[in-house]
Amino acid sequence: MPPNTFDGAVLADPTSARPALLMAADRLDTGEIAAALPGWRIAIGPVAPLAKAAAAFRVARRALDLANRGLLPARPLIDCADHLQTLILLADDALLGRLTEQRLAPLDGLSGRDRTAQLVTLREWLAARGNIAEAARRLGVHPQTLRHRVTKLSGQLTESLACAEARFELEIAVRVELLRLGTAS
Repeated sequence: MPPNTFDGAVLADPTSARPALLMAADRLDTGEIAAALPGWRIAIGPVAPLAKAAAAFRVARRALDLANRGLLPARPLIDCADHLQTLILLADDALLGRLTEQRLAPLDGLSGRDRTAQLVTLREWLAARGNIAEAARRLGVHPQTLRHRVTKLSGQLTESLACAEARFELEIAVRVELLRLGTAS
């Protein structure tokens, strides 16, 4: 990090293995930061009181890690506020692995492409609260096609669809898996 790039209102630690800046939210100028640090990937953590700055740093560092792994857009400037859902969903790899294994196990027999198609179908159907016409519209398929897919999924995921808590976990698992596959939209 270039020395003396920012004035005294910014606390900077340019020498650590993971350089960091701390500044007041009302002084935050993303253009100034990006211009001062060309070639760097920068994450802006959530605005927090000074006493919670360490937590904001952890979130920003997690965003950088996810961007480096291809799970967040690899832009030069990543504002964590724009990616809260992804940051929350991917907060703990071990727990997420356990949840996705458990909830998506019935789909393990599917090939990669079929599995992804079923996950996308399931995501849209769950997001549409089971409304076949709405989910079919979102997917650009005929409602009868979606009905067929959902019938197949229901047979595989009967237990997960029967209980609200299990459905919620299933939706988390589906979204996480699609994020990992790069089909999160």
